[in-house]
Amino acid sequence: MFAITAFYHRYFSHRSFQTNRFWQFVFALWGATSVQRGALWWAAHHRNHHRHSDRPEDSHSPLQRGFGWAHWGWFLSRRHFKTDYAMVKDLARFPELRFINRFDVFVPIWSGSCAECPLLS
Repeated sequence: MFAITAFYHRYFSHRSFQTNRFWQFVFALWGATSVQRGALWWAAHHRNHHRHSDRPEDSHSPLQRGFGWAHWGWFLSRRHFKTDYAMVKDLARFPELRFINRFDVFVPIWSGSCAECPLLS
């Protein structure tokens, strides 16, 4: 959860601090291990949430569709599967971030596989 709070939320969504491109890639990779999709997807939805807080356009407002929807229902909905690249133009210019965003499902699998490798020897 540290990666989500520090990197997906603070860095990618709000640009609260600056870093170089290498660490930006590491932050995106680390965040994707949390199984909350890619950094571009997460930041786009979070920026949309701030733009439309608690209104019908807010994808995860508890006031619109309840607690369960606000915390996990919207996340699992196919309706919110796509990344709105217009919301993250500043980040979408980096091909490595688009790559992680495109193949985000494989990051936790890869991470889990790497964690298991020492146990196999």
